[in-house]
Amino acid sequence: MVDPSSDPPSSESAGDTSTAIVTLRTPLPMSAALATVAAFFAGVVREDLSSLHEFGEATATVSDIGNSPPRVLNLFFVWQQRFQQFDYGELDGSSIYREAEVRTFRPEEVHALPRRVAAAVLAEPLAPEDLVLVVPITAPAIKNQRVFGDELTFILRRAEARFRIFRMIETTPR
Repeated sequence: MVDPSSDPPSSESAGDTSTAIVTLRTPLPMSAALATVAAFFAGVVREDLSSLHEFGEATATVSDIGNSPPRVLNLFFVWQQRFQQFDYGELDGSSIYREAEVRTFRPEEVHALPRRVAAAVLAEPLAPEDLVLVVPITAPAIKNQRVFGDELTFILRRAEARFRIFRMIETTPR
């Protein structure tokens, strides 16, 4: 019997059959993950660090897997440095990536990624609702200067009704 005067339990991503009452959270649509990636690139083109803060976790990191061992730095520090070094506004109007080419992986599918990328993704535990998006870059250079690696891998974590960037993996352009 359910007590009608009690509040329902807080919503969870998954439930246990031993629990009498479970309130499950509706999964977010893939469009929410793609919107986070699109907002990230829009913020990069505008060189708007505050926009990146809006879509990234405060502790978000970038793993540069071009180094051995991979170098891990704060996401916002990395992009602040890049904005000082390059003029990402030059990419305005360019197609940086094609949404149709974005590949999505759930935590249990990470083993299908290339070994170095999978190792970087698994360097920190993934939450059950995390998504891994691999974004091939179509416009990696500005005036023959590399400003992106060949692909960016985003680890997105649910935050209420949207996804936020938890980590990013890239082979930093040299």
